[in-house]
Amino acid sequence: MRISLWVPNLIVPLETYMITQIRDLCDQGHELRIIAFGRLKGMPLYRDENYPVFEQALNIAPPTNDLKKAWAMLMGFFKSRHKKKLLNSLNGKRFGRLTHKFYLSWYLMALEAHDSFGEDLILCHFGHIGNVAAGLHKLGCLKTRFATFFHGFDFHRLVPRYGAAFYKLLRESGFPVFAASSHLKSGLRDIGFTEESTFVHNMALNPLFFNPPPPEDKHWRPRPLKLITVARLEKIKGLHLAIRALALLHKEGVAFEYAIIGDGAEKEALKSLAREEGLSGSVRFLGALTSPKIKRHLDHSHLFLLPSIIDEGGNPLVLQEALARGLLAIGSKRGGIPELIGECGWLMDDETPGALLKAIKAYLETPAEERARRQRDGQRKIRESFNIRALNRDLLRICLRFPA
Repeated sequence: MRISLWVPNLIVPLETYMITQIRDLCDQGHELRIIAFGRLKGMPLYRDENYPVFEQALNIAPPTNDLKKAWAMLMGFFKSRHKKKLLNSLNGKRFGRLTHKFYLSWYLMALEAHDSFGEDLILCHFGHIGNVAAGLHKLGCLKTRFATFFHGFDFHRLVPRYGAAFYKLLRESGFPVFAASSHLKSGLRDIGFTEESTFVHNMALNPLFFNPPPPEDKHWRPRPLKLITVARLEKIKGLHLAIRALALLHKEGVAFEYAIIGDGAEKEALKSLAREEGLSGSVRFLGALTSPKIKRHLDHSHLFLLPSIIDEGGNPLVLQEALARGLLAIGSKRGGIPELIGECGWLMDDETPGALLKAIKAYLETPAEERARRQRDGQRKIRESFNIRALNRDLLRICLRFPA
């Protein structure tokens, strides 16, 4: 099957879910093409000599210079076979925000120029990319079936900003949408997506994190207690709560080490907070690391902390990685975190340092046999529910039920 993946930007190493999905679809024998709608500044691109599809990805982002963009659009208009449709794409009443800065018109010309309307299936990552496909379908340019993945950001940030009408075209298209968690699916249903076209599709885990199996005695003697978080260092991740909770734990005389993997705008503020709380020797900031290095740090840790303070919707991939490596987890009740942790950890009663401290102490007070059982349950849950081959086959089976 010829499959085109429409993604917001050229793939970077941190986008492990999309990388895993693309590699498995190639391994199944499908002919893939990646169409990127932009590029992340300052980020190296993902490359794999065994999968040239990544290097062959096409970036169709418009020029940032308005004059260059206007000239390119003028030339594109004269070359286009869809001149009437290009004029129709300017209709703000029909196409809403897609007419902003001539986005829909630009992407019509760019995709036409690269002969990108002939695939058997288009997989759109993120709702706003699916919106473009829906607009092109309404114009009559895109006659291929397409599906859209919602990851969380595209719902919890864009819907409050622009309202449910932002996804009106996508809803009306009738093509399937896939939510990264049951929680996110419920949100999509609330803004008008039908039950028949809305599905839960878990973000599959990189197979690297399944093998070799972690030690079964990981939780028998957690001394010193080793905690870890892998996240973008942003306020919404709640790491200030983690540091303050661990300051309280420190005052109780419990020995621990806390590793924070990731970079972001809050890094220096979090380092200052750790110094203020007297935790400079116990909290380590390791920066952004590759997947193999993250795996090694997870293998030497007991508890994964994810005290997010904003609803991002999906099942966090880093939490899946932690459970696959035998860690138990503590998280907030936001988004897909409760669904994923289940009985494999503890949820915070509220978003305070005291609530996080209470959950950490619950781990320490849980008998070793029970901690080991929860470890096994977590590993089994991830292995059974987040297998990329099974998820991709189910995805294609669902997509092919919808007529082009």
